[in-house]
Amino acid sequence: MRCSFGPGPRFENEIAALASLYQDHRDSPTIAVKRQLWADLLTAALGIGGEQWIVGLADRVARFDWADAEYDFARILYQSVVPAEDRRRLGEYYTPDWLAKAVVDEVVIDPLNQRVLDPSCGSGTFLYVAVQKYITAAKAASHPPERILDGLTQSVIGIDVHPVSVHLARATWVLAAREVIAEAGRDTLTVPVYLGDSLQLRTDSGSLFAQDHVSITVAATEGDAERRLNFPKSLVAQPDWFDRVMIDLSQAIDSGGDPMTVLDDNDIPQGDTDRDLLEDTAKILQDLHAEGRNHIWAYYTRNLVRPIWLASDEGKVDAIVGNPPWLTYNKTQATIRTELERQSKNDYKIWMGGKFASNQDIAGLFYARCFDLYLREGGLIGMVMPHSALAAGQYNKWREGKWGSVKANFSKLVSWDLEKIEPNTFFPIASCVVFAENAKNSRQLGGTTKQWLGEEGGPYKYQEIKLAKNGSKSFASPYGNKFRNGASIRPRVFFFVETKQSTIAITKGIVKVVPFRSKNEKEPWKSLQVPNLVDMPIEDNHIWKIHRGDTLVPFLLLEPKQAVLPVRNNGKLLYSELPNAFYGLEPKSMETRMRNRWREINDLWNKNKKHNENLSLLGRLDYQKGLSRQLVDEQNIRVLYPSQGQPTAAVLTDSTPIIDEKLYWMECATLEEAHYLVAIINSNTLVQDVQKFMPKGQFGARDLHKHLWHLPIPTYDSNNTLHSDLATLGTQLATEAATYLVTLQTTRAAKNKPTTITVARRELRQWLSTHPPAQQVERLVAQLFQSH
Repeated sequence: MRCSFGPGPRFENEIAALASLYQDHRDSPTIAVKRQLWADLLTAALGIGGEQWIVGLADRVARFDWADAEYDFARILYQSVVPAEDRRRLGEYYTPDWLAKAVVDEVVIDPLNQRVLDPSCGSGTFLYVAVQKYITAAKAASHPPERILDGLTQSVIGIDVHPVSVHLARATWVLAAREVIAEAGRDTLTVPVYLGDSLQLRTDSGSLFAQDHVSITVAATEGDAERRLNFPKSLVAQPDWFDRVMIDLSQAIDSGGDPMTVLDDNDIPQGDTDRDLLEDTAKILQDLHAEGRNHIWAYYTRNLVRPIWLASDEGKVDAIVGNPPWLTYNKTQATIRTELERQSKNDYKIWMGGKFASNQDIAGLFYARCFDLYLREGGLIGMVMPHSALAAGQYNKWREGKWGSVKANFSKLVSWDLEKIEPNTFFPIASCVVFAENAKNSRQLGGTTKQWLGEEGGPYKYQEIKLAKNGSKSFASPYGNKFRNGASIRPRVFFFVETKQSTIAITKGIVKVVPFRSKNEKEPWKSLQVPNLVDMPIEDNHIWKIHRGDTLVPFLLLEPKQAVLPVRNNGKLLYSELPNAFYGLEPKSMETRMRNRWREINDLWNKNKKHNENLSLLGRLDYQKGLSRQLVDEQNIRVLYPSQGQPTAAVLTDSTPIIDEKLYWMECATLEEAHYLVAIINSNTLVQDVQKFMPKGQFGARDLHKHLWHLPIPTYDSNNTLHSDLATLGTQLATEAATYLVTLQTTRAAKNKPTTITVARRELRQWLSTHPPAQQVERLVAQLFQSH
C-alpha cells in the first residue's frame, strides 16, 4: 500500500514543499516560533547532521510494536520531537483520549451522515475517535470495506498548520482505519489530513475560486510573467481524486513522463472543458519543472485548496471537534497579530480589550472563525476551551453568540466544566468544553453547566451548577472598579538594582548600582549579560522604592525593593514627541547619568526583545499608564494585594513607593477603611469563597486579579458595627503580626536560618489560623457575606 503522505517518491521534495508553505504562513499564530524546528528538518533533509536526526527518530519509532500499535504513539512521538517549551509557546496541548471520545460522542450522533472536521488536529486524537466511530457504525450497517473507506476519506478530515503534527495525524488516521484498509485491499490511499491555515489569515478565497474553477497564482520571477494554475471545481470537490491526480501529475513530470497520460488514466476525457483546463495547467507544471520550480506545486496546491474548499457552500461540514490553540494575542507574531485583532474586533466583534487586553486569547476567535467558515447551518461544534470561556470577562462578548453576521446557539448542548476533575493535570490550566449550533438565532452561553466530578480518566459523576457571572459589569463589590494594576517595571534586569558601597569617593547625590538578578527572570533577559549596567553610577534621585509581590505578607509590607526609573523622585514621567525626544521622554526631565542609562537599556531592549513585542521600552514601562498614574497625585493610604496566588493584603501609608504590576492597589479615604479591607482579604473565608471564580492550574487556583470583587464586599461604612469591628480587628492584627514577625526573624537568625518571603508567609498564616482575633475576623467575614 502506498499512502500519499507526500508529493512524490523523494523525501527532499516534501521538505521543499513544506518549507515553501511555511514561508507563506510563517507568521500564523501556531507556527511563528518554529524556525529552529524547521532548521532541524531541513538539515536532516539535506544530510548535514541528518544521520543523527534519522537515527534518533528511528530509535523512537522502533519502540512501537507496529503490528499492535496504539494511536497514542503519534502523541508520544510528537511530544518527544517538539520540546515542551515550544508546544507551550504554540498554545498546543494534548487532549486525553477519554475527553476526545466524550466530545466526539456528544457532537457526532449520526456518523454515517455527518462530515467531521478537526481544524487544529495536532497528532490526531479526535480524528482517531471519529474514524473508529464511523467504522463501527458502517459495519453495523453492513457496509463493505471499500464503501467504508470511501466514506471515511470524505467524512473525517483534519487540518493543522504544523507539518510535524500533520504527518503524525495522518499516521494516526491510518492506524484507526488499518483493518478496513487491509480488508479493502487498497494499494493507494489519500489521507484527508492537510497542512493548512484553518484561520485563513492570509488567503483570499475570492481570488482562488472563480465560477467553475480554482485558480492559484505562481509568483513571477525576474523577467517572467505571472502564471496561474487552474483546476476544475468538480475535481477539487473530490479530495481523494484531486489528490491522486495532483500526485500522479507531479510524479510523471518529475520522471520525464507524459502528464497527459495521467489525465487519461484518471478518466478525464479529451474534448471536455475540464480536460482543456488541466492540460494547460500540466504544461505550466512542466515549464516550472524545467525551471527547477515544479517540486512544490502539487503538494502546495492540495494543501492550500483544502481549507478554502471546506469553507465553500459545497464543502462545509456537519460537525467540528478539537482543541484550538491556547495563546494570548500578545504571544503571536506582531505582523499577524494585527489581522487577528482586526477579525476579533471588526468581523466577529468579540474583542474586549481594555483591562482584559492582556488576557484576551485566540481560542475564542479560533472557535468563532472555524464555526463561521466550515460549519453548515444546523451543524454542531464542540471544542475544548480554557475554563475562562465559561465566565471570565475577556469572553463576555464571545459568550453572547453574536459574532458579526454569525449566530451561535449555545443552548443546544450544555457546556462541560472540567475544573473539579482531580488531579487536574491534563492541561496547564483548568478547562471546559463548549458546544454550539450554527443556528438562525443566537442563544448566549449562560445559565448552567455540567460539572464533571471524579478522578482523571473516570469514572465520573456529574452535577448541574450555575455559571458564575464574571465580567466587566458583574462585580458584586463596588471596589472592583477602583483597584488598579501596578506598573510594568520590566525587564527586571534593566530597572531593579542594589546599591553598592564604594571605597572611592563619589560625587554627592551619586551612588553605584548593580542589577538585581533573580532566578525568576524570563528569557531572553535571564541569559542576557549587562556588563555596562554593573557598577554604573546613577543619581540617587532616580532611585525609587518599589513594592512587589515578594514584599507582601499577611497584614504587613516588608522592606521595598529599589529600581532606577527615568523620572526624578517626586517628579512626573514626561512624554515627548518632539524631535529632541530621548527615547520618548523629555531629555531635561532626567539627570545626565540617567540619560546614559536610559539610552543603554533602550538599545538592549530593541536588540533583544522578542519578535512578537511591538512596544517600546517606555511603552512597556508605562503600559496602560500603570506608572504615570501613580505619579499624578500623592497617594497617602493604599491597600495592596497580589495579582496571583493566595489573597494577601496590607496597608501602605508611605506615599513614596511605586507599586509593581504584580500587585493591585487602591487609595482609601481613611485608615479604618484600609484595615477593614485588609482584614477581609486576609481571611480564610474569602480564600475559600473566591476560588470558584479563579482559573485553576495544575497546582490549584491561581491568577487572583480582580476575582475577589465578585464576592459581596460592601463599601466601608463607619456607622455599620460589623464594618467598624472588622476595621478594629484589622488594625490590631497588623500590629500583632509585626511583633510576631520580628520575633520569628530573631529566632531564626540565632540559628543562622534566613526568614525568606515563603517562610514569613507560611509562619504568619499558621499563627493567624489559631490566633483569637483572626478567628473572630473569620466569623465576621462569613456574617458579612451572608448578609449580602
